[in-house]
Amino acid sequence: MGVVIMRWTLKYLSHVYIWPRSPSSSPIGAYLIMSPAFLHLLATALHSIVGLWNKEDVDVLLDVQNFTSQLGVLCFIIFVMQTRQLFVQIVSDLSNFELFGKPPRLEMRRETLDRYVKLFVVILYLAVLAFIAWPLVSIQSCWDSNKQFGRNEPCGLLLPMWLPWDQNLFPWKQMTFVWQAYCCVVSYGSAGITALALLETMEYLLVRIQHLKTLIDDVVEQSDPRKRQKLLAKWVQYHVYIYDIANKMSVSYKMSLAIFALFVGVLFGFIGYTLMAGTSTVNTMALFCGWFLSLFVACVGGQRLIDESLSVAAAIYDSKWYDNDVKFQKNISVILMRAQKPILIDAGPFTNLSLLLILTVLQTAYSYINLLSATSD
Repeated sequence: MGVVIMRWTLKYLSHVYIWPRSPSSSPIGAYLIMSPAFLHLLATALHSIVGLWNKEDVDVLLDVQNFTSQLGVLCFIIFVMQTRQLFVQIVSDLSNFELFGKPPRLEMRRETLDRYVKLFVVILYLAVLAFIAWPLVSIQSCWDSNKQFGRNEPCGLLLPMWLPWDQNLFPWKQMTFVWQAYCCVVSYGSAGITALALLETMEYLLVRIQHLKTLIDDVVEQSDPRKRQKLLAKWVQYHVYIYDIANKMSVSYKMSLAIFALFVGVLFGFIGYTLMAGTSTVNTMALFCGWFLSLFVACVGGQRLIDESLSVAAAIYDSKWYDNDVKFQKNISVILMRAQKPILIDAGPFTNLSLLLILTVLQTAYSYINLLSATSD
């Protein structure tokens, strides 16, 4: 079964080998592309460790923020890669219209999603390019900060990091900048579009649920009892098929979403503390806006799935099922009980993807802010 959805998203993800280019494609290509980002993560961690060891004045909170953000992005991609085959199966199931037909609104939704994907990619890479260009624009303020605090941090680089050579010398500084820019584009760009792909699958599942609700009237209005029972049996199969895809999503996305929620909470805690302390930077605000927007969009997508899956029961109840025979009414009552169970996408062992997750993350961030405040005092 060929994939007929998510064309633009999967085309990009195939370039970085997150989406397999062929059925036998190995994920090694994705790890090789990401390997410079793992080395960059190590260099970011060593900046504070070596600085404190040498009793230098380093901004530990800034390093922790950068390290947490990079680690969260890379862990998210790793856990997505761990369940890549299941993700491929989800996309394949959503592309299969032989069993229950093609939803009438599919083409319109696909065109809309493709437009949003293109817009998202443009905005994402403009933001990444702005993030890369900012150190060059603010190089004077970096020099002033070094002079004020007696530091020797290399100016004109994206992030402070430790390397076994002088980053202020030519051509090491230019090579380091290119390396950092590559890691930023690959890691943040790939993570952003991967998250978009997960949300797209939820949108296409919403289309299936909406299609399912429209079919209940065809079942109820069928006058022939035998044909009506056959249509009802097929409707139930469709309902089970949708829940089966949702269960695969929950299993496939569980750990990646758990990592995402965990690191967002920790990162927001550090960012909130620096805001309260008045030491936040443009880099800090950029991280906050990017991560919070991702959290909000993901939670809205999960909440829509919950609400739409619960509306199936309302659609059944609002139909004229009571005008049919007693056997049909009994079957409908059983289906109604089953339809009241919402579709939940797990975001870890203790929560699911919904608007409530935003509150949970903010509570976690508040706890870290209190902990940092108490520690600093």
